[in-house]
Amino acid sequence: MTRALTYRLPLTLLGVFLVLALHAPANAGDPQAPVVLQVADARSEAADRFFLKAVKLYRSGDLTGAAEQFKLGLSINPENPVAHYYYAETLKAMQREAEALAHYEKAAKFGPDTTEGIMAAAVMPGLRRKVEATEKKKTERKAEKKAAAEKVHCSPFATGTTDVIKVCSEKIRAFAEQQVNPSKFMFKDPAYMGADYHTIRANAYFRNGNFSAAVRDFERSMDLEKQVVWENYPGLATPDMTRWEALRGFAWLRATCRDKRYRSGADAVRLALEAVRMHRWPQAQDTLAAAYAEAGRFGDAVREQQAAIANLSDSGKQQFLKQFQARLALYRQGKPYRAP
Repeated sequence: MTRALTYRLPLTLLGVFLVLALHAPANAGDPQAPVVLQVADARSEAADRFFLKAVKLYRSGDLTGAAEQFKLGLSINPENPVAHYYYAETLKAMQREAEALAHYEKAAKFGPDTTEGIMAAAVMPGLRRKVEATEKKKTERKAEKKAAAEKVHCSPFATGTTDVIKVCSEKIRAFAEQQVNPSKFMFKDPAYMGADYHTIRANAYFRNGNFSAAVRDFERSMDLEKQVVWENYPGLATPDMTRWEALRGFAWLRATCRDKRYRSGADAVRLALEAVRMHRWPQAQDTLAAAYAEAGRFGDAVREQQAAIANLSDSGKQQFLKQFQARLALYRQGKPYRAP
């Protein structure tokens, strides 16, 4: 690749000199012509210096540096098909296929009869299919993430809807039908992924007032998580987020449920303490404060709620600060919080 580029680039300068030699006599009477040609020559020389430096960087393995030099050269001489082709080759080596495709297209456009233009045209169809497939996958992942954020956000504060329950139920059935493979990576294990959706559905049931179903889903989520993580990954260094979400959500239900049959201060404190030990994040601290309040430990509730407020990030303050402060006021009055 680089040999062809090294040989070709000096020809650009030679071509400029030939143009000057051939046209200077005919334009001798035009005082403006030499100036225009000199400017063109200077621009070509400057561009070629960038292109030659790009080749050296590419040879040394500095793809990022080479790409930058090609970019600078093309900003001066944007119609050089050779440079476009090898810039595309560099970008493809960097796995920047979409950008590479754009420069292959320019190489074919500006030099359809050159070796590089012909090679670019040959590469383009296969690369275009690959880029389109990649973009399709990105679009699908983006849509999935958006749907997850809108429909199945795992939080005690999320609004439960029939859509959430329906989506989660379909996912749970699908994962239950899959063969559990002990050799699978934990986060791809069907049982583990099913546990996630049990937690999400439990939060939705809670918000919809189906408390018995919420309890069953929280318990099932932790059972599945234990089955996958505790039995197959006993040395797991990173605390498991699926368990953290289930603990926090279940503790919130036990502490704040408007139906007293499902409240338990002791259970709420036990669950919330484990969640806080895993991740001392403000949402977990807020849950622990609610658990202390349900257990009648209002001094601990005030202390933990104050810590939760102090631990809020700037973005969290916008989202949770008013709620956290309102609950703090209740605990100072010796009153527990009840979820709506």
